[in-house]
Amino acid sequence: MDGYNEMGILSGQFYPDWFDMPEGKEGGAAFMEKRRPRFWPLRISEAQKRREFCDEYEASRTDPDVKDKTSKP
Repeated sequence: MDGYNEMGILSGQFYPDWFDMPEGKEGGAAFMEKRRPRFWPLRISEAQKRREFCDEYEASRTDPDVKDKTSKP
């Protein structure tokens, strides 16, 4: 990429999945389509998912009747 193997290894450790993330995909698509990226809908969606996850987690900690979705029966 930049000719420096060490830098490629370092950048791969710091940013391994950036291009697989929704913002990375939107940025690449916007560049190829020569338009401005639309990050805000992605960020709002991610914030909503994060909020729901936190709410479920807090509910499972306070209410013993709420089952954890990740636990197996």
